[in-house]
Amino acid sequence: MVITKGLIDKLTCFVNHSTILLALTNNTEFEDPIAFENHKRIEGNHQLSSAATDQYNNPFTSIRRPLLGAAFSMIKPSDYVYN
Repeated sequence: MVITKGLIDKLTCFVNHSTILLALTNNTEFEDPIAFENHKRIEGNHQLSSAATDQYNNPFTSIRRPLLGAAFSMIKPSDYVYN
């Protein structure tokens, strides 16, 4: 699992004012040191958001979802963005 530019919306986002959608990593990728570090950070975010409350001290609802796999694309000399 590699996350291009570390975009936060790939890991955590608000669904509405009281619900947070959080990534869930696949532990079969832990032999990859980057995937393992991503897992540690995602789980740290989960711990923080699980304890967080809104401005009225109401807890957020956290929903975990599997992190989508990386999409790779190769640019070829015939592609208009190549140059």
